[in-house]
Amino acid sequence: MTGHSDQLNELADALAKGQAKLGTAEADGIGHVGTAANGRSYKYATLASVWEAVRKPLSEHGLAVVQTCEPSNRGELRLTTTLLHQSGQWISGTEIVPMPVQTPQGYGSALTYARRYGLAAMVGVCVDDDDDAAAASQLSATQQQGTPPGASSASQSEQKAAQAPAAHNPERRDTGSRKPTQAWRHLPYNQAKATELKLFARAYAKANGLDTVTSDDIRRDFGIPGKLVEYFGTRTLGEILEQVSGSKSGAGGSAIQPAKAA
Repeated sequence: MTGHSDQLNELADALAKGQAKLGTAEADGIGHVGTAANGRSYKYATLASVWEAVRKPLSEHGLAVVQTCEPSNRGELRLTTTLLHQSGQWISGTEIVPMPVQTPQGYGSALTYARRYGLAAMVGVCVDDDDDAAAASQLSATQQQGTPPGASSASQSEQKAAQAPAAHNPERRDTGSRKPTQAWRHLPYNQAKATELKLFARAYAKANGLDTVTSDDIRRDFGIPGKLVEYFGTRTLGEILEQVSGSKSGAGGSAIQPAKAA
């Protein structure tokens, strides 16, 4: 659903001038969908990155953006993005985003997702090397097959096998040697590679009761205005996860209290 003021001439002129100065938003975030065996990582532009690309061109031409949540049906989030001009002229559009996880964290994740897509679409900014859509397509495919987000038919088979008696699963008897290494938990955040960060993201999502987690989710939980690597610095991945787990058990699932970076 869209709406606009009676006149748009001044807003259109300002937006055209602002778009002439727009650059691309950097794909500075890494997300993960699916399971460890069948999932994939993908790059996307975080909300902070999109704002970084549009803030100056908008303000220089008297433009501003307001994003507000609207009443919606259960299991969905409705967000209205409004582009305002200093003359009082405006234009708005409303998007609906599915919200499969009915928790405060799930709501926050869906809200951040909707905000960055609504902002980028309203202003017309493009993302540099963004394959978020490809990841969304994969997630949609698993949902259409009747499996929950982040799970595949292969993972369901693995779960059934795990529940079977050990006598019927001789290849799974020696599970001690098959456990994944936890060495990544001792790595400082600023030294972790993509593989370690993927393991960290899965553990972080599990601690929050989510299927997936993005950089924006972590940034929101800790109240981080900038880049994660600058905030966490030399703190180990395990220390960060312990803070998340401690917050959930000690505060009944309340927001994480931001801590000073190391």
